[in-house]
Amino acid sequence: MVDDNATNRRILEEMLSNWRMKPTVVESGEAALRELEQAWQAGTPYALALLDAMMPVMDGYTLARAIHEHKQFAGTIIMMLSSAERNPALAESLPIAASLMKPIKQSELLDAIMTALGDALHAEGRAATAGGALPLESTRPLHILLAEDNSVNQLLAIRLLEKRGHRVTVTNNGQEALAALENDDFDALLMDVQMPVMDGFEATAAIRERERLTGAHLPVVAMTAHAMKGDREKCLERGMDGYVSKPLQAGELYAVIEDVASGVAGCVVGSATSQSSNQAIEGTGNAPYAVNLTAALERTGGDVELLRELAGVFCSDCPRLLGHVRTALDARDGKRLKEAAHALKGAVGVFDPAGAYETALALEKLESGSDSAGAERIYLRLREQIDRILPALEEVSRVGCANT
Repeated sequence: MVDDNATNRRILEEMLSNWRMKPTVVESGEAALRELEQAWQAGTPYALALLDAMMPVMDGYTLARAIHEHKQFAGTIIMMLSSAERNPALAESLPIAASLMKPIKQSELLDAIMTALGDALHAEGRAATAGGALPLESTRPLHILLAEDNSVNQLLAIRLLEKRGHRVTVTNNGQEALAALENDDFDALLMDVQMPVMDGFEATAAIRERERLTGAHLPVVAMTAHAMKGDREKCLERGMDGYVSKPLQAGELYAVIEDVASGVAGCVVGSATSQSSNQAIEGTGNAPYAVNLTAALERTGGDVELLRELAGVFCSDCPRLLGHVRTALDARDGKRLKEAAHALKGAVGVFDPAGAYETALALEKLESGSDSAGAERIYLRLREQIDRILPALEEVSRVGCANT
């Protein structure tokens, strides 16, 4: 971020940092070019450059042209911030993704950044397709049964699958999935492992028992928030064809669905989730709380509107999810606490706030009969972390509503 005004730099740096971006602020065009060059040589080029249009010596438009003329900076998105009227002739001759008037409104800046990053991710997807990666649409539309009890993860899976041309039928647990299989034909089943009423392993066992009589085989893909060593073997032993880790990533989901649908058994996509730590429980003041918009956009395949919709669903559901955790704690009900913490963890993980995710995981892992004071301490830490990320998610949601 380049601005000769120290106050402007401080305000924008705080905005960007609150969104869990990693801003570097400099006071001039010359300093910006040096920083861009150093980052490129270090192999960590900048994704975005926010330029003040009205600067002495080298103004924002001159800087934008210099950035554009350096081929090594080709991947850097340029946005212009100005306190004067936009210069159409200069702006149209340069690759400027957005021009915003000062004073900058947080919602407008966030909207512009999300749109610019979303467009860039879509472009990367098109380039990957040209290079032989997954096509933008599936080779054939599938009818997919989704068994998932979490509304945020439901919405994410539905939208991603529909973007590939698939038709999705939704159920909330394994028992409902079995009932749906009685009434309709499906090409694949995407199923959360941990659900109320009947979990994914129980439902898969029932499906495989039925198939012993019919000779059919329905590809089953597990969705697991654990994705740890041994999970692959466990899924295959229980009759599943593969699994994908949660929070879902667009590319990973597409890959595993198309592999099992084409008969590739034992497909596993995704990396192991991080383990809970004392830092997640105790907190040090340095743990990340804000929303990682870049990671969240990657998770949605660069779909800005989907991210906004997911943020709205989470903000609506969050009081209820936290209320279930509180009720389970008050009742000292270990089973209900595990289920409630799991549900909250799954929802918040979509937005990549590591602190809240890890603290919810710590609650989920508490053994029945654990020290109630310790459980209360972890819960209060979780509330604090949720309170810190909600404003950012509410902002994302409001920006979306304002544009529709």
